[in-house]
Amino acid sequence: MAGGLGSVLLVPLAAQAMIGLVLWLFDASVSTALSMSGGASPWGVLGTIGRAAASSMLTGPVSTAIAALVLIAAIALYGLQRLLGSERGSKEL
Repeated sequence: MAGGLGSVLLVPLAAQAMIGLVLWLFDASVSTALSMSGGASPWGVLGTIGRAAASSMLTGPVSTAIAALVLIAAIALYGLQRLLGSERGSKEL
């Protein structure tokens, strides 16, 4: 029951994320092509792409998502450490 409910909620979010990624890649490709045809150097284009990526990573929602992922990873690491610690203790007996 819970798995079905989770998939009903996650499938639309995954589809929306995939569409957003495709649109972002399309926009990036068009912008890169326009920059290159305008006579910009490849290093200038890469610098602009790097600055745009850095500025998008510093927005509030992205920073919150990164912080949440770090918290989830820390909790998972703690759980794994406890799990492996309990296995190590049982083998010594």
